[in-house]
Amino acid sequence: MTPGGGSAAVGAGGAGDPLADLELLLKARYGLVVLETDEEGRAGSLLRHLADAVDLPLFTWTRTKGLRRDGLESAVYGSTDPSKALAHVEASGFPAIYHFRGLGAYLEDDVVGQRLADAARSYADLAGALVLTGGKLALPESVGALAARLR
Repeated sequence: MTPGGGSAAVGAGGAGDPLADLELLLKARYGLVVLETDEEGRAGSLLRHLADAVDLPLFTWTRTKGLRRDGLESAVYGSTDPSKALAHVEASGFPAIYHFRGLGAYLEDDVVGQRLADAARSYADLAGALVLTGGKLALPESVGALAARLR
């Protein structure tokens, strides 16, 4: 969240350095970053570089595989459910970068939207953030003010 409580957009011109932009957003304690892209593979690589640069673990969530730490095959038990995965992120209080791929389809669910907001708020005082990737992600109104968008 910005000091005034609203969201921010970064890199709208497309000529910036997305890694530097992401590092800046983490340092500013944005708990939720929306990385607008249709290139999920490239986004994953960028987030691996970011995790290395800031010395934080990277976790990736997909609906079919659940929440998994980068480099490990096993997932957090029961985390294929997006609401449970977000609840785990919030409850863990673990400094990390959490990459949610394909969450956009579930954001219309009120419970998922509230869990996302709760998890994002928990990172105001922790190192790390939740990063949503996808094209044209529509955030619920309750979550939009917490997010920084990177194009």
